[in-house]
Amino acid sequence: RRKKAIPARFLGPRDHASLKFMSHKIFFNPSITEVLCTTSAEALAMGKFVILPQHPSNEFFYQFPNCLAYMDMSQFVQHMKYAMENDPKPLTDKLSRIFTWEAAMERLVQSAAIPKSQFEQLTKSGRIQRDKRKAWIHKESGRMIKGDVLRAIVGNAPEEDLRDYEIESHADGENTGDSDGFMLSFDNNNPRILVFMSFIIAIISYFLQR
Repeated sequence: RRKKAIPARFLGPRDHASLKFMSHKIFFNPSITEVLCTTSAEALAMGKFVILPQHPSNEFFYQFPNCLAYMDMSQFVQHMKYAMENDPKPLTDKLSRIFTWEAAMERLVQSAAIPKSQFEQLTKSGRIQRDKRKAWIHKESGRMIKGDVLRAIVGNAPEEDLRDYEIESHADGENTGDSDGFMLSFDNNNPRILVFMSFIIAIISYFLQR
C-alpha cells in the first residue's frame, strides 16, 4: 500500500466512442513516451481541446487548432485557462480527412516509398536481399509451433493455436513477381527438415554478409 494516497480520482474504463457525446471539452495528456498517441488523435477527431507537452512525439498534432502544446508549467496553466473559457474550433473537412484510414495509408506509402535510383543502389549492395531474409526470418519465427515455443522461452505461455491464424499469401492466385519463392516456406508441403534447414541457413547467411 502507498504511504500517501494519490491525489486523483479514477473513473475506470470508458468506451472511447461514448466520449464524443459527453459534455467535457478538454483532454490532457502529459505523456512523452507514447509516440503518436491514439487517444490524443481520438480527442482531436472528436473536436476536443487537447493539451499536451511540446515534444517530437506530439509534432503531428500541432497542425490542429485545438491542440494546445505547452513548454512549461506556466504555459500549461495558460492553455488550460484558455480551454476552460473558450469552445473548440470545429474541424474543417480538410483537417477531418487527416484522421481517416485513407489519409493514413497515403502517409504510410509516402513515408515508405524510395526513389528508383535508391532501390537500384540498395539492390546492388545486397541490402534488399538481406532485408528479404530478415523479413522471412521474422515471419517464420512466429509461425505455428515455433511461435508458441518462442513465447514460452520469453516467459509467456501459448494462448492460442497460431495455426488458426495462418494467412495464405496471394489468396487470389495473382502472381506479383515478388513472392517468397527465394526460400522454402511452411505454407506448402516442403519436408519439415528442409524448411528447418532453410530457416537456419537464412539466419547464418544474414550474419555472414556485410
